[in-house]
Amino acid sequence: MTRRRALAVAAAAALLLPGCNPAACSAPADLPKDKALELASSSRAAPAADVDVVFDALGVPHLYGATEVDLSYGLGFVHARDRLFQIFVYVHAAEGRLTELLGEDLLPIDRQNRLLTWRLDEQEAALSERDRALVQAYADGLNDGAGHAGRSAEMALLGVDWEPVFVRDVLAVMRLQQWSQSVGFTEEMTRWRLARTLGVNDPRFRALWQDTPDNGHSIVAADSHSGDAFAFGLDRDKARYHRAPRASSSPASSSSSPLAQPSPLAQPSRGLQAVTGVLAGLKRDVGDRFARGGTGHSNEWVVDGDHNASGAPVLCNDPHLDHAAPGVFYMVHLEAPDFTIAGGSFPGIPAVLIGHGRHIAWGVTNAYADTQDVVVLRPWAGNPDLYTLDGGPMNFTRRTERFRLGKAGDDEVIADEYRESVFGPVLPAGWGTFGGAESWNTDDERLVLQWTAYQFPERTGRMMSAFWDLARATTIDAAHDAVQRFTAPAMSIAMAIAQNDDGPAGIHYRLNGIIPVRGDDQRVDFPRLGVTRASGFVDVLDAAQKPQLDNPAAGFFVASNQRVVDNGVLSQRFVGYEGARHYRASRAHERLAKLLEGGNRPSPEELLSIQQDVTSIEARTLAPLYGARCPKALPGRDADLVARFCKAVADFDGAYTKEARATPFVRVHQRFKEVLLRRHLSADLSDEAADQSWVIMAVNGLVERAANDRATDGDRALLDDPRTDAVEDFDAVLALATKEALDLVVQEAGSADADWRWAKLHTLQFKGVLARAPWVGGLFQTGEHEESGTGTAPRAEAPSTSNRLRISSGAGLRNFAVMTSPPTVQLVNDTGQSGHFGHRHLEDQYPLWTKGETRRLQRRQSDVEADNDGRLRLRPAP
Repeated sequence: MTRRRALAVAAAAALLLPGCNPAACSAPADLPKDKALELASSSRAAPAADVDVVFDALGVPHLYGATEVDLSYGLGFVHARDRLFQIFVYVHAAEGRLTELLGEDLLPIDRQNRLLTWRLDEQEAALSERDRALVQAYADGLNDGAGHAGRSAEMALLGVDWEPVFVRDVLAVMRLQQWSQSVGFTEEMTRWRLARTLGVNDPRFRALWQDTPDNGHSIVAADSHSGDAFAFGLDRDKARYHRAPRASSSPASSSSSPLAQPSPLAQPSRGLQAVTGVLAGLKRDVGDRFARGGTGHSNEWVVDGDHNASGAPVLCNDPHLDHAAPGVFYMVHLEAPDFTIAGGSFPGIPAVLIGHGRHIAWGVTNAYADTQDVVVLRPWAGNPDLYTLDGGPMNFTRRTERFRLGKAGDDEVIADEYRESVFGPVLPAGWGTFGGAESWNTDDERLVLQWTAYQFPERTGRMMSAFWDLARATTIDAAHDAVQRFTAPAMSIAMAIAQNDDGPAGIHYRLNGIIPVRGDDQRVDFPRLGVTRASGFVDVLDAAQKPQLDNPAAGFFVASNQRVVDNGVLSQRFVGYEGARHYRASRAHERLAKLLEGGNRPSPEELLSIQQDVTSIEARTLAPLYGARCPKALPGRDADLVARFCKAVADFDGAYTKEARATPFVRVHQRFKEVLLRRHLSADLSDEAADQSWVIMAVNGLVERAANDRATDGDRALLDDPRTDAVEDFDAVLALATKEALDLVVQEAGSADADWRWAKLHTLQFKGVLARAPWVGGLFQTGEHEESGTGTAPRAEAPSTSNRLRISSGAGLRNFAVMTSPPTVQLVNDTGQSGHFGHRHLEDQYPLWTKGETRRLQRRQSDVEADNDGRLRLRPAP
């Protein structure tokens, strides 16, 4: 570490030399605008012919090539040129090698991510010839682009150099992205901990564990489904499509339940160790980013041509992920003689994930389909080296994983033993973000992560080419076939197809990904007892049996992370019961119904404007309930201040404009939930549970009932503090929450009414991974911007309640398609194209983004060249 720190100091000194913008000095040089800079490939595999790259005025690259393989090479090149350090970190994180950069503090994250690479070699071996060529060309492009770009400022500070990327590395980055958007593991682990803390028959546990409601707005309803999932189940076992009554299907203490005789459970430690020095910011930020991904607050709605003024299908999509600099998405346009692909790509992956082709546009939101299981293994005859399976003993497969604590050959190496079962890998000791698997694995049980992304490597061989084929699709049949090859994560794919020679215009919904069929009747949303092979994934749901929509009678559909299907449909037994809070979807439905009222046909721009809607139905519902019961006085607090504070809560109408007095309600609601949970749970479990949609909706339901004097037995059990002799009720919890909220708001914002305007605290700042490093951190962050919106409104700029209500996540990309002939498609991302701080394209799309404006990407090369920001010609190897 001494050598690295010396390198970092030297690099910092070089960056701070006068005469240049410090961080921008390491960005690649500007390209010529008149005559393209010609660069030859180092690989004889790609490109086979020239690839012309023209950067437009916002730095978006437009690539013109002969084949998809040539364009994949070009995509890798521009990704590396503009997002070098971002990809460098992704590769290290995806392979569980962050300790090589940052030392032992990142070992818990590496142990987690190394687990995610299970069977990755089998996935690589299963690649089709076409997919291997696409990925290999992309990796070659990355390596050549990195050589062209040189060291980034961050790499100079860390004293590290680019390392060649191979096919397996790209697949690992894809696997990490799949992990960040997959659902089931965290939810089940939280329920496992709640059950062990409270007991499965405790009314508090029952009150907290409720199915997430959809408010009547599931994406696919039984009367609108296209396909077979609502008509019949699998012929060999139709009964398994029917959910048993909750009383008999919920976990119970019995000899067959994973909860039988629960063993003592140590409380996990919180977070990473405190770190100091130049690397501190990077360690904390990388730890936060890769400890666990977030499913986000994404939106999409599609309206058919009969219900809008354009006469053509209209698609609006805005995926919401963590805001950072550089942003998650990288906009790109790929043009070949026989196809067009344009939209948002993900640096490190050779595909456009959200975008359009010549006849189709598509959007993506998280479906919250349950594709991960925690499986509980029981030892055979008390021997922890064997596990029980199908009535007999089973050996674990073992492998050794090594973690190097630095880049030097003599740096310490830590070796861990990983165990594998038929269901998947066992959570290893010292693993991950729950404080280490030693807190969970005991002599009586081992916990296993079962996950579709690595359980079926033989089904992943054509996944990369699927993205390219979706852009080529001219009919829903072709699009359907492509979407089903996206094996993981399970996402809600909204599609708008323009009328063309091959088929009619239409709007369509598909659920992609492998939806596993479990072989027994245990609930899919709670850890499963794995004593028979039937507890595992025994099959996959056929594509025709997945929820889907084709041109629904309503003329539109909304997919904003709400439940895909409700409790009454057959395929829900496998899709699961998870979902985000329904408020964004409900508000989008509300707005669309108003726009379509009386046969009105709104303009495409009116449909797009819903993305900027700042009204939260959650706040609109709960604020008056809190306000009506807000305490008239609080001990030791100024009476006038309390009265004004409670009035602000009561008067808030749920619209999170910049000027709205929203802060008092937000803090009261947050504190109510926290006061309620911490009466019954440890601090870390309370924090963990408070982030779960199903817990939040359970608390919201409690507020609605209790504030109207309709509390249930479960509500009353949660409201009462078991640590005291008194019996507390809703008013007692609200009084304490109000006191804590008032003190916090005064501390953070001030005591005047004007101090409580939403945008005073609700600000957005884009930060790089070195933003918190001393001395140089200021070079790796942008200024702060006031923003409207909140996580439960369509403009879902979500505040961090632990960081003074600063925005943590929001729309990383906006995608707006009017599928006329030719289509009109406009996009914008939250920051810009460049990942180099100080560069003019780091944040130059933000002014469009914050106003809700989008920008049309030109398609013809001559149009882009007329106002270009630089040109490249990528040539075959000599």
